[in-house]
Amino acid sequence: MTYPLHIDWPELHGAFQMNMPEVRCFLCRDDGHVLKIPPGDPQLANVRTEANRYIAIEAVSSRIQYQWLDSFAKTVDDLALRARIEAAINGKGAFRRFKDILLALPDERRRWFEFRANLLRERIVEWVGEQGI
Repeated sequence: MTYPLHIDWPELHGAFQMNMPEVRCFLCRDDGHVLKIPPGDPQLANVRTEANRYIAIEAVSSRIQYQWLDSFAKTVDDLALRARIEAAINGKGAFRRFKDILLALPDERRRWFEFRANLLRERIVEWVGEQGI
């Protein structure tokens, strides 16, 4: 008999946003909890020996997150602001410049977080489906 897996969605959400590449994240197929394993943690050896029990979780890459910035910029109605954002997200430091612009624009900042949350949610649900869960 198969039982539904109750995934710890907040933890899975956090794992997809993990910005510390040295910390490895895994979803346990048995109970849906997420393991966050720092370097040198002996638990990593156990996870590797039970590869059928744990699924490695890769954080959303900066390349994909950059694509989200670009997609968001295209939704900005104010043409002058859109041009500012598009200029800001070109080259090294794009995320910082983008964030700096939005700090002065609370409505656009809120809209960005909703936009990003929806894309992240879609990516997580897609990934869960890809894993056959």
